[in-house]
Amino acid sequence: MAVIYPVQTKSGAVHYYGDFIINKKRFRRFLGLSKKTALLALQELEYNLRFGNEDQGVVPITYSKAILKFLVHMEMSGAGSSQISYMSSGLEAFRKFCSTQGVSHMNDASKELCRNHMVEYSKSKLYNFYCPEKDGSWKFPSVKSQNNRLSQNRRFYKWCMEQDFTNHNPWLAVPRKRVRGGNKPRYAFTEKEVELILKSAGEFHDFFYFLAYTGQRPSESFVLHSSAFEGNTITLQIRKTGTWIHRIPIAKHVVELLAPRIKRGGLIFPECSTDRRRRKARAIVQSHFEPQFVRDNQIALHTFRHFFSHQLLDKGCPKEALQGLLSHRSITTTEKYANHLRFEKLSKWV
Repeated sequence: MAVIYPVQTKSGAVHYYGDFIINKKRFRRFLGLSKKTALLALQELEYNLRFGNEDQGVVPITYSKAILKFLVHMEMSGAGSSQISYMSSGLEAFRKFCSTQGVSHMNDASKELCRNHMVEYSKSKLYNFYCPEKDGSWKFPSVKSQNNRLSQNRRFYKWCMEQDFTNHNPWLAVPRKRVRGGNKPRYAFTEKEVELILKSAGEFHDFFYFLAYTGQRPSESFVLHSSAFEGNTITLQIRKTGTWIHRIPIAKHVVELLAPRIKRGGLIFPECSTDRRRRKARAIVQSHFEPQFVRDNQIALHTFRHFFSHQLLDKGCPKEALQGLLSHRSITTTEKYANHLRFEKLSKWV
């Protein structure tokens, strides 16, 4: 008899595992991050272990089934709920478009069909894209959103090819759009703006302070554990790549502020442990600016990272040192943060 049981990790996430016996052999497997996904994964796993996978070549499969299997794969790979929801909406939109064209199986999609879908998506209207008020506001998807949709489908088809659900990837023939003004410098908070944000931060004060004066990514900071701290350094894993970065130095005043949290153990910022709480933190930051300014300058928790970078650059920090503090693989990425120097710093050289 199969048993599914939850296990809570150090970061507070719940993982579901299966314990079952097949052909007098006991198996224990990680199945997913929700009970629904775990049940689906368990059924498929039991079938494969009992009967083996005798399918050879391309397996005729509908979009609906392929999307479900792909989302299960993403969840078992550790993707967050917001990322899964975002991927699901984009893939479902393409499935519905294919359905209107009489295409229901993975292997029947053509390059032309993919191009037509992108044209339709580029002309679609997005309503209430920032403010919750029902004022009829709308806009067309940005070039960045269109390229994200393209990347989603390429990734989905690549995985489906690995699973033998299809023998081609028609999305590779759809070109990405060039972003005009894509090299525009990102906005960075001023010292006065950071002071105002911290005054109204409430329970998120320590979290905002940590982001502003360490430059760490919000995604890693959300799940930062007390065990990551060693003196005035932290060791963390980059969620996007899985790479471990060891002994990143941080300011002494930041460590002193977080000392009670470190001593307590567990998550450093439990107030940011859910997506809802993270959205609230972002809303507090954005509330200090006009809605249009937020849109134009992409004001978010990540903007603290640019504030930190600019502060160091103004002190004369070299790009190579900034690269290490920001945990960048390439100096090219760091240059996106290092394209700023204040007038006072530049004027002394002319």
